Amino acid sequence: DDDVFPNRKPHRGIYEVALAKADLFPLSSKKCWIHVGDDLANDVGGSADCGAYAVLATVVKHEEAKTIFWSTASEKEIAERKRKDIIAQSKVSARIEKISELIQVVDEILLS
Repeated sequence: DDDVFPNRKPHRGIYEVALAKADLFPLSSKKCWIHVGDDLANDVGGSADCGAYAVLATVVKHEEAKTIFWSTASEKEIAERKRKDIIAQSKVSARIEKISELIQVVDEILLS
């Protein structure tokens, strides 16, 4: 969408457009949103800064699985990403390892 791009997560404009389209923006005390993501800086940090309860989904990997990581990021960009990851750690509302855990987490958030 033209109102989102060229921005990328964790830019707050992306979340604000999505919330507006779901009739959740601006947020009020009667509205709540939960963002589930697997990336600290982009998902947790970005969404929490826009008022979300941020749920970090971590995938337990099989020992024999081999992951190759390719990045075109500069060393400066990688260092900035690590800094954002550290900041986002404190913004995690809950952590899940399986999607089946999400229902309980949502219930706990809504009851809090």
